[in-house]
This record gives sequence, structure tokens and C-alpha cells, in this order.
Amino acid sequence: MLSSLTLTRVRPLLVAIGLAGAIVACEQNFESGFACPALCPQQADSLRDTTFYAVEFDTSVSGYPTTGSEAVLMLTNDPAVDLRGVVRFDTLQSTFRHKNTTADSQLTAVASVVMKLLIAKADTLGPPVTFELYDIDGDTTQDDTASAVLTPRFDPLTVLGTRTVPADSLKDSVLVSIDTAKFMEKIRSPGGGRLRVGIRIAAPALTQVKIFTTNGGFSPHLFIRPSLDSTVDSITIAPFSRSPSSNQQLAIELGDFQLVSASPLLPTIDVFRVGGAPAHRAYLRFNIPSQILDSSAVIRATLVLTQRADPGAPEASDTAGVVPFELAAGSSITDLKRVLIFLISGLDSVGMAPKDGGERSFEMITAVRRWRFTNPDRTPRAIALRANREGTSPWRADFYSQRTATVGFRPRLHITYIPQHKGGLP
Repeated sequence: MLSSLTLTRVRPLLVAIGLAGAIVACEQNFESGFACPALCPQQADSLRDTTFYAVEFDTSVSGYPTTGSEAVLMLTNDPAVDLRGVVRFDTLQSTFRHKNTTADSQLTAVASVVMKLLIAKADTLGPPVTFELYDIDGDTTQDDTASAVLTPRFDPLTVLGTRTVPADSLKDSVLVSIDTAKFMEKIRSPGGGRLRVGIRIAAPALTQVKIFTTNGGFSPHLFIRPSLDSTVDSITIAPFSRSPSSNQQLAIELGDFQLVSASPLLPTIDVFRVGGAPAHRAYLRFNIPSQILDSSAVIRATLVLTQRADPGAPEASDTAGVVPFELAAGSSITDLKRVLIFLISGLDSVGMAPKDGGERSFEMITAVRRWRFTNPDRTPRAIALRANREGTSPWRADFYSQRTATVGFRPRLHITYIPQHKGGLP
């Protein structure tokens, strides 16, 4: 039996332990709003939970990565997503030099011309792949990057060379020989020669090959042997574009670029798209009441979107991520295609497959807290959605829009917050 003195010493300790345990329990159940009403009544009374249609505008814009900024060129033989490549050699060397000489000799013939393609990724277990090179140069008064202009130039009469490669050899690089007579025609062209090459693949089954670009660090090159004479060095020519002449930086980027010769139909009006080829990025602008955004402590913010199942999409069974981004562009930029270039602070990605449908939740507490006390006229309360396979895959996902979708499918924002009451004397 405990003495009265012992109980006197133990009782305060027990009370302290019990109080500490209650406080911990309160913290652990903070978000529920119902924990520990006796110990933390203010939290239990003020914690609010609401879900509402906060997206006041949403849309998607295609054309990413921008033409010329690609790290890889996707080559496919899928008629629904026909992806090809363009490489420009707008300056062709017309002279060469023998070893131990100081005089240049005119290039009047060549022993061989080879184009080297560096493989970024390919299906090494698939069918043999035929690489086809075409002369796609033409009328310079037309848009020389437009698919409608360039795709018809992939014609049997303009073939420069082909090579069929077994799938298990698609691991490093591919060398495709170019017709030397056609190459010399380019060298002799009035006003200086140039060669613009279109690249396409063919195979007995659907397949895809990715090749590196200048932006990817390993651009396609031409290797020319002016002569079989061993005293003559080979000539190496890297991609180079002279157009548009009015924009030198853009001309540099257009040394090699992706050509989308056929793509799936645009998304219907009740959805916005993320990914695809050409890739789409989505733009969502929010309207959040000031009593929540500016006069409360926001504990959690979750964007809930409903994905529309698309079993016919490319790579429909593949799971990939959709990433929300905060935007760096202010309200002074009104062109959404430009706005969606300036992305910062990527949030957590959410994985999904195109063939599946259902709700997808994106945590965006960081963005919501950053909008606090900002002026929406200067800092749009908006985010972008981008596919993490953008530019390297035609993978895509469609989400129901706030514009015309059934109410239950529209984007909504789930927010947990604590109103902050202003203090003062009674």
C-alpha cells in the first residue's frame, strides 16, 4: 500500500503524463476537426473543410516542346501518330584539302556520304526498322516548318537513301548512306548548296525509335569522304539552319526539329488534354474566396480532376505522370502558349494510364499558400499541368473541363483551413 507521501509525489507526474498524451492525441487528429474538444476547443470549433468548384477557367494548348527545342526526335510508323524528323544542313562545304598542303581543292565528286543518327531509345526486341532519308528542301516562300508543307515532300522521287537495321542492333547509332550524285547536285546548287533531310521509319509492325538532337547533346551529322585517297580527311558537317533570317536564335534551334505528319483528333470541348503529340499543356485559373485565402490558415488544398478513359490513346496501358506547375508569367503576358512556357516549382506528380478513368487528386497547398495576399490582377492564381513524358512520347491524358462537362465531373478544390479571427479588446 502506498503511503500518503508517495501519492503526493506521484500524482503530479501522472497528471502531467496524461495531459501530454492528450495534447499529442489532439495534434495527431488535428485535420479531422473533432479531436480533443475539451483540451483544444478553439481548433475543434474553427477547423473548416470545404469542397467547391474553384476553377473558373481551364483550357489546353498544344505545341510543346516548342519546335526546335526538342531533346529527342520521335520516329514512329503509326498512321494515327506519324512522327518524323527534320535535319537541316544549310551550309555544305564545297572544298577540301589534301594533307600537308595549304591550298584548297574544289569538291567535284565524293566517294561516300553517310548520315549518322544517335539512338536515344528503341525497341530492341521488335521488328527490323528501315530508316528512310528524303530531300525535303523546296519553296522558301512557304512556312518551312509546317507539316502541311513538309510532309508531301516525303516522296519516292526525293529519297536520298535507306537502311534496314535489325531491332537488336538499335543500341547506339545508325549510319545511312546518301546517294552521292544527289548530294553533288546540292553542292552545285546556285547560290551555295544546302541539304534538308527528312527522316522517317518503316517496319512490319508498329514501332518507335528516338534519336538525339542538338539540344539532346548528340546531333545527327553528315560524314563525307571527298576521295578514296588516304591523304584526304573526311568532312564532318553538323546541323545548321539559315532561316528564319530575322531571328538568329530561332534559326539555330531549327537545325533539327520534330515533324508531326499526322496526329489524333483534337480533344472534344468537354475535356482538356495533357501530353500527346504535339504535346498539350493545361492551364487552370482559380477563384478562391478571400475569406479562405487571405483570412485563414490553409492546412490542405487538393485539386480533384476526373480523367476520361481513352483506351484508343497511344500507349494506353502505360502509367505515366501528370505534374502540376506554378507559373512564373504575370498578367502582362496574355498569350497562353507563352504563359505555359514559364513554369516553376513543379509539385508532386500523379500517375495514371490513358485507358483508365476516374478521379485524380493533385496536392497544391504550396501554390495556394503562395497566392495569399497577392493581387490576382497582377499574379494570376493559376497552375499548369504537364505530362512528364512530354516530348519523348505521344502518351496523353484527358480531363473533364469546367466549361461543359456534367457537374459531377468538373474540377473541384478541396480545402481544409482555420479562420483567423482578428484579436482586440472586448
